[in-house]
Amino acid sequence: MCVIVHKSKSKKFSDKDFIACWKRNSDGLGFVSTYPTFKFQKGIMELKEALEVTRPFREKGSESVFHFRIKSTGEVCADQTHPFLCNYIKTPELKRLLFHNGTVHEFSPNNQSDSQMVADIISRLSTKDVAQLITNIGGWSRFILIEEVTTNNFKIYHLGCSVEAVTINGIWYSNTRHHCGKVCKKGD
Repeated sequence: MCVIVHKSKSKKFSDKDFIACWKRNSDGLGFVSTYPTFKFQKGIMELKEALEVTRPFREKGSESVFHFRIKSTGEVCADQTHPFLCNYIKTPELKRLLFHNGTVHEFSPNNQSDSQMVADIISRLSTKDVAQLITNIGGWSRFILIEEVTTNNFKIYHLGCSVEAVTINGIWYSNTRHHCGKVCKKGD
């Protein structure tokens, strides 16, 4: 199962924890940093590159979201790493990006990413309607939607099931399988 990591400006996402996430989810990486400047990159397929490219965005002072992919549907390729751009068609100039942890079986055709299909649907919806869609999807999926509400002003929404999500040392993880190989409780 993929893992999404959300770190605030006041926290550092260490090399050790980054590598632990990668080792269990090595089918690609994407990330977004919303502060101090906006940075969006996906399609990182090698650990060495991932460590180098993300280093400044894992330090204190940067608010960032990372997605470590392990294939559940679709192919292992740079295009199917997260996040997926899903700008609202009524305001396409404002950025909207989706990270997904889980599988939406209803949207899992051969060789296509269920997450990409959800992002395509979301691009036609308002934020309020996105929350309703996620509620209707149900299941164990967790999502982060990053939305530019005004130029260079971003809001980060945590949506979906929160059962396995946990905050460790001030950093939010969509699940903890990277940490101990199973769902962990705080302190494991």
